[in-house]
Parts: sequence; structure tokens; C-alpha cells
Amino acid sequence: MVNISEFREYIIDEIINRTIFLAKSIDEIESLLKYWNLKQENVIAVRTSTKMRERYRNIYVYELKTKVREFSTQNFFRNYLFTSGLFEKLRSSIFSKGINLWMFRTYEWCKDLERIGNNKVLLIDYDLYIKLNNKIWALNLLEGNDYLRSHLEIRTKKLKTRYEFNTNSTFYKLINDDYSLPWVISSQISNGGDGVFKIANHDDFKRAISKIKTPVVKIEKFIENCIPVNQFAIIFFDKIIKYQPSRQIIEEHEGEMRFKGSDFKLKIDEKIERKITKLTHFIGLELQKLGYRGIFGCDYIISDNEVYFIEINPRFQGSTFLLTYNDDLFNPYILHMLSFYYGNYIVEFKNNMDICENQYVELKSDYSKYKYFSNIKEIEQQYKNESLDIRSAFDHIRLEPNVPQGFYLE
Repeated sequence: MVNISEFREYIIDEIINRTIFLAKSIDEIESLLKYWNLKQENVIAVRTSTKMRERYRNIYVYELKTKVREFSTQNFFRNYLFTSGLFEKLRSSIFSKGINLWMFRTYEWCKDLERIGNNKVLLIDYDLYIKLNNKIWALNLLEGNDYLRSHLEIRTKKLKTRYEFNTNSTFYKLINDDYSLPWVISSQISNGGDGVFKIANHDDFKRAISKIKTPVVKIEKFIENCIPVNQFAIIFFDKIIKYQPSRQIIEEHEGEMRFKGSDFKLKIDEKIERKITKLTHFIGLELQKLGYRGIFGCDYIISDNEVYFIEINPRFQGSTFLLTYNDDLFNPYILHMLSFYYGNYIVEFKNNMDICENQYVELKSDYSKYKYFSNIKEIEQQYKNESLDIRSAFDHIRLEPNVPQGFYLE
């Protein structure tokens, strides 16, 4: 059996404090700072809140240097790393010591970072990431599994998935085919920032395709009163560890269906929970065959006591950090990092894991729900008699349009 105390020290000394964490926000990796003795100088954050800055003053924060809060996109991160001088700083003072890199999401230039000093980047391969972001490719991948294929047949009948070109004529073609409104449409290729739109009429459709950049859109029937659910898991080369599902908080803004947070107080039928977890497990098996390691997530909807798969998220997700507020060895960030290593301690610990295909890990966390906000006064009025952990941007930070001012935890 693994000596838990010794194993914790091994994780802290040999993995966590030999890794640089390039995070979207300090909150994402606060559990490692709070529970796992991560050194502040090993963290580079894009953004922060007044509350986090009070706790962790030694962390480099990009938005405090630029005075702007902007969306964290592929081009943004590339610019951030290579024009801020951080890349040269990493190369000269950190990578030469053989320290690894943890990132919230993989980018094509991560390969360049991996080549420097034979370093390890704790992320999936970029080419695999791009393939899995293609909704058509991902669905075709799942068709190769008997269990998933039978599920997808039920899904197709319910959602009536279509792939059409991103043109105005598509709208009238579907109407003429008696494809009744409302619809949900999104781009063929998702990169974490593409919109999902509810379409009730032609004006909605025009507005949506003007924002979708890919030539092909995925179109499905809009299911009223459904429950959007997410579940994430960790893939080792021979194990798959699933975590408890969460309800996704989705809000509609000018037809766009935006992710606004997660709620782990989800109460659903036990059979539905097991079905979600089994689907995530079998999807994980298909990713495992491709050489996928680390964290991934799946989106589902629940309607009429049935589960329907929506898409794969080959990355950390917005809900992930809520289940990291603990010192448990099953902490998702810890298991994600361990999935890239093969030391004796890790092999022994991994071999003791025994999570069946329809079972998940349920972690005790400091928080169970969070939600983004744009107007902190509205939140304070709504919850004036409750104690909330409100994390808002600095007053002197300029917010780009549609970027959340902050979020609150409860």
C-alpha cells in the first residue's frame, strides 16, 4: 500500500514545485497554493481578482501589467507569452533547470516549449486536441464503439443532428425540408470560445452565422426544459477516473447560449447518473486508444429521463476548479499531472484505484457552485442576506466587451 504522507511529499517535491503553472486566473490553481504548497513564483496568471491578489501578492498577473481584462484565446496567449518577455524568462532561468509546464489549455506552440531542455508539457498533443474539437470527427470516433453507437442512434432520433454550410440559404433549405424551429446551432470546429445559438427565426439565424467562422455549422433541435450536464474525467494509460456530474448554468443573451458557471448540487435519478458516467467512461476508452492522457470532459443534456451526449471537451473546463478545493489525492489537478508520469509511487497508487465504469469519485470541496457576473451590485442585492465569496476584477482594469467582471462562489 502507498504511504499517503510520503506520496504527498513526493507529489509536492518532484512534480508540483518542479512545474510552472500558466493559468487563466489564480483561482484555477488556488487549491495547489492552499493545500499543496505550490510556490507563488511558480505561477503566471492571466487575470486575478482583488481577493486573490490580497492572498497571493508574489504571482505575476498579466492583466495588472496591461490594465486590461480580455478573452483568453489562442492568439491572446501566444502574444502574452512571446511579446511580454515571459518566454525568454522561462527559457533562460526555468527551462534550463528541467522544470515542466502546466497550462489550462493546449496550443500549437506548446510543442516548442516541450523541445526546450527536453521539458514536459502536461497537456494533450495539439493535433489530437484540434481533431477532437471538430464535432463531426469526434462523433465519427465514437461510432467505432458498440455501446456508444447504440446511444448515438437514440441521440440522432431525438436531436436530429444536421451539418450544413454557413450560408443564408441553409435556413430556407431546412425550412423547406420541414425541419421545424427552434434550433441550436454552433460551428463545426470548437475551440472553447465559439458561440452556441438558439434559433427561433431567420433574423436569429443571420445573427448567428455572422459570428460563426467555420464554413460548416452543426444544427440540432432545441429541446425545451432540458438539463445541461457536464462530467469530466482523467485518463491514465490503463485507468479512467470519473468525477461527479455538475449542472451547467447556461444563460441566453441575444440568442447566444453562454456558459455562466457550474452547480455540483445536481440532484438527478441514480440511474441517469450511472448512465452519464458509463457514457463518459466509454468515451474515455476511445480517447485512451488515441494516446490521450489527462483531463477531458463531456457535455450532455437530460430530457424526459434520458441522457443525450452533446460534445467532448479535450481540456480543463470552467467547472473543473470547483472540485479542486481539497487536499485529496484524487484532486483533479493532481491526477491530471500524475497521468503523465510513471514513477514507482504513481504506479502503486494508480494500481489501487478501482472505479467501475458507472462509478465516479465524489470529492468534498469548499465550494459547490459558481456563477459569472457582469454587475456586482445586482449580485450583492440578490444575495444580501447570504455569505458569498465574491471575486471581482480590480476597479482600474478596463473590461473588454462581454468579458465577465468576475464571479461568485457558494
